[in-house]
Amino acid sequence: MKKKTTKRMIFVIVCIIVVLLLIYIRLLSHPIKSRVGDFTVIFYSNRVGLRKYHGNEENIILPNTIGIMPVTQIGGNCFAGNSKIKSVTIPKNIKIIYDGAFMDCKNLETVKA
Repeated sequence: MKKKTTKRMIFVIVCIIVVLLLIYIRLLSHPIKSRVGDFTVIFYSNRVGLRKYHGNEENIILPNTIGIMPVTQIGGNCFAGNSKIKSVTIPKNIKIIYDGAFMDCKNLETVKA
């Protein structure tokens, strides 16, 4: 009788651990949105994407990294409608610029890579 109870208890504990691990793995696979400086960014497992610019600078130098993670993309509408921006410098890590990232930036004169 005692042996059955011990086996059941071990089985229940193992099931709980497996469920918790699955939840943890699932959470890691979802990107995390956060505000860093003048940007809303999305943290993926091994990279960062710029989602929205909230600053007022005329000349913007995009970050190459945030923390230790490379910034690899500029999201659609990231700078859209910002009439203050005159120039943007894009670092080498940026691989993807989504449609509309600079839409309606009326005073944008220069984009440097």
